[in-house]
Amino acid sequence: MLLYERLAGSLRGQIARGALRAGERLPSIRQLALGHGLSAATAVQACLQLEREGLVVARPRSGYYVRAAVPPPPAAKPPRRRVPGAVNNPALQEVLDMLARSDVLPLHSATPSPALLPQAALTAALGRTLRHHPAAALDYAPPQGLPALRRQIARRYAQLGAAVSPDEIVITNAGPAILVTTTGKASMAAPDDRSCWSRAARDLEQQLEEAFRAYHQR
Repeated sequence: MLLYERLAGSLRGQIARGALRAGERLPSIRQLALGHGLSAATAVQACLQLEREGLVVARPRSGYYVRAAVPPPPAAKPPRRRVPGAVNNPALQEVLDMLARSDVLPLHSATPSPALLPQAALTAALGRTLRHHPAAALDYAPPQGLPALRRQIARRYAQLGAAVSPDEIVITNAGPAILVTTTGKASMAAPDDRSCWSRAARDLEQQLEEAFRAYHQR
């Protein structure tokens, strides 16, 4: 064992036994060298070894001090395992079973019958859009909807006798929100402003009548 290792072991033992407590100053380099019959360089090397081990800390122009004991890290709490609970709701299950039936007319959603939709024309339009405008087709639309679509809807309203500007139209994807598509008085109107709501209701009723008429004439 080298001389500095022997001195480091002696100091390490004093720290372990409590002879040198946390925060106390070690003997100076000169005292260590004289007390153990070693050179000052050997004493410095021993203190550096203890510093590398984390037992002492050097303070400029003061010497080496026993490092304060580091409190052990708190014990990690075991993660809580959340077990999903079973949902036993006969009423909810009855509703879900009812929605899955094909012999029941779904009055819970304003979804038109596929027979009323021009499926071939819609498929062709989607194909053309994806071929010629892939970036626009896969990108987000403006919050109020595509300008071209709003202009087309305004023309449709004009054919039905309603003068609506494209700037008053908002494209929505929610069933109840489709009842009113104008952003002017209709969307900002109070619940008792029946003129705006009645106009939207008349427009919707007329469109539904045309759709049913076209379906029965097939």
